[in-house]
Amino acid sequence: MSTLVLSLVIIAAIATVVFVLKFFKTKRPIFFVNLVLVYVALSLGYFLISGIEAPINFKKQREYRYGFVIDRLKDIRKAELAYKDEKNVFTGSFDTLINFVKMDSMRVLRKIGTLPDTLNEQMAIDKGMIFSKLPATVSKKMAKELFNVEIPSDFEITNPATVEKAVEIGFLIRDTVKISVRDTVFGANYPIDSLRYVPFSEKHAEFKLAAGVIETASKIKIQVFEAVDTDPFDPNMVLQVGSLEEATNNAGNWE
Repeated sequence: MSTLVLSLVIIAAIATVVFVLKFFKTKRPIFFVNLVLVYVALSLGYFLISGIEAPINFKKQREYRYGFVIDRLKDIRKAELAYKDEKNVFTGSFDTLINFVKMDSMRVLRKIGTLPDTLNEQMAIDKGMIFSKLPATVSKKMAKELFNVEIPSDFEITNPATVEKAVEIGFLIRDTVKISVRDTVFGANYPIDSLRYVPFSEKHAEFKLAAGVIETASKIKIQVFEAVDTDPFDPNMVLQVGSLEEATNNAGNWE
């Protein structure tokens, strides 16, 4: 029972006792008329306050429930992105997606060694490598000789060839390892079987999952997917992530 209803019941009970006692004391029917008027006033007050509170409570309940729905949609997106990284396509099947998270693994690039620790600046110079930051011991004249450009001693350079060169000469080691998708994306204890279900749905409704290919305005074909809430708390606010109609960068419609 809500606080409003409880308060009105207490007021009505007190008013009933007061007017009944007065009636037995005076035998005047007017007290029964007054009691009816009190009930009418309390009823009108209840409907008035309820009419004000109803949309407020609805909004609060929607925000609470939709927080869980959004989290579930984000998890579906994580699983789909992991699936695409491995398969080069999205999937429109929860059975396939959940089985992938449960049973499959992801390729992860492991890099052993770091440039600052295993390759000092002078060694890099000797090997003809480019620095990410010019050391203080290198003068502008040396910089011009090394890089064939006029640069200040504190100038920072970024060049992907640095890492590639380090791998080539053996200062960095790259290795590809396999790691469980569930452990990598969600954690070992994540209830992956619940991924398909809409939170708070009394009908145990499942999200509608679909995947496909669309063509952008520049005639580029891209892989897309979408997951849609099929049992929304608010029919005028249906949440979904991704889209089969347009390129949304896999965003949710709440973002």
